[in-house]
Amino acid sequence: MRVLFSCVPGFGHFHPMVPLARALVDAGHEVAFATAERFCDRVVTPAGFQAFAAGLSPRVAHQQTLALPEAAGLGPDESWSLGPLMFAKVAGPAKVDEVLAAVATFGADVVVHDPTDFSGPIAAARGGVPWAAHSFGAVQPARFWSLAGELVAPTWRRWGLEPRPLGGMFAYLYLDVCPPGFQDPSIESIAVAHPVRPVIFDTTAGVGLPSWALRLPAVPTVYVTLGTVANHADGVFETVLFALPLTTSVSTGGNSFRQKDSLARPLVNEVLAKVTDRDHEKINKQVPTEDPDGTLAAALAAGLPDGPVAERACGLSGSALALAAAGLAAAAPVWAVAAAAIKLTSPGPVLYTSERIGRGGQPFRLLKFRTMIEGAEHRGLGLRIAANDDRITAVGNILRATSLDELPQLVNVLRGEMSLVGPRPTVRSQVERYTPEQRRRLSVRPGLTGWAQVNGRNAL
Repeated sequence: MRVLFSCVPGFGHFHPMVPLARALVDAGHEVAFATAERFCDRVVTPAGFQAFAAGLSPRVAHQQTLALPEAAGLGPDESWSLGPLMFAKVAGPAKVDEVLAAVATFGADVVVHDPTDFSGPIAAARGGVPWAAHSFGAVQPARFWSLAGELVAPTWRRWGLEPRPLGGMFAYLYLDVCPPGFQDPSIESIAVAHPVRPVIFDTTAGVGLPSWALRLPAVPTVYVTLGTVANHADGVFETVLFALPLTTSVSTGGNSFRQKDSLARPLVNEVLAKVTDRDHEKINKQVPTEDPDGTLAAALAAGLPDGPVAERACGLSGSALALAAAGLAAAAPVWAVAAAAIKLTSPGPVLYTSERIGRGGQPFRLLKFRTMIEGAEHRGLGLRIAANDDRITAVGNILRATSLDELPQLVNVLRGEMSLVGPRPTVRSQVERYTPEQRRRLSVRPGLTGWAQVNGRNAL
């Protein structure tokens, strides 16, 4: 069998496909990739795969998208539509002819494309072969697919094909590599979704932290990794570096157009120099310069915790995300002490998770430090709590009195499930009893704190 992979030219789109591609090769099948020429030369071919140049570079696609009349004057609530515009109206249509040529030249039996590559289904359908989508993260919300399907429909017709629903994205098979805990509930509506366990392939067991990490001072450290698109926006590095008050190490995605002679090192050194020169005693910022594309995988393999920011968090303001990240960094010592105290004084997990209903009625898992005995919700008053409740542990009383039990919800903020300020999230049974007026609170993200928390809390 010959399998042609078609992806957007970015590490975050290509890397998730590599384990499947290598598994196919190991099983005796032939594999090739179709993506932008420079990415073929710099990444795909060195990785050992046959490559076909196809499509626009990220920089060109980005510039052409911003030049569209539809992209002019988009407000914060409409910025999500830039994704469908870039992938379904600009990049996808520009790539179809070259992907179709690759299908014919390679003699592909099937096309596997990433879910933002809308050229794949069209080229496969025109070439008379089936296709499958291969995810790289959580599934996009329904409005993304709906708009993308409308935008790419004229390209289907231009190639003499009847437009498929949602751009043909879920016609045959959707390979889902997203961990269930981070996946959007809407995945349940995709009948052809099939879970695939992701495999770490660009680091090996026994490899320690990269050398840049070993040189960091012995103080709480935050590791920030920025994707390709972030390199195209001025001020992103400055915002991250200045917002976090503790040691911060930053690595970025490739394809920076700011330095023509380097794929993986965006121009951030000037920013770093300004930061360290201005406040050298208080701030220590670093950017890895050794094998930067593998730093995140190496750090995770060595045991550093991972706190991904979900794509749906993009709806939050930059200041909210920066404050949440800064809060996690500043609270690292408190987190460590609280976790140790909980673990040493009471059997059971450090964190307690339970379902809450968020914006738009979407459920999510709320995080808290565990303050009660394990299984407390199945004893006594259940989910209700009484004064002097004997299910609350000694450490739990302290955490509740200081509200430190809510600290892990900063992770919920970074995931885009909560905001810093808003109505507190509530349980499904209460939401089901809401009046139409009360349901208005579901129109905004629940908050880490809100009106009730500063006006009496449970006494109200």
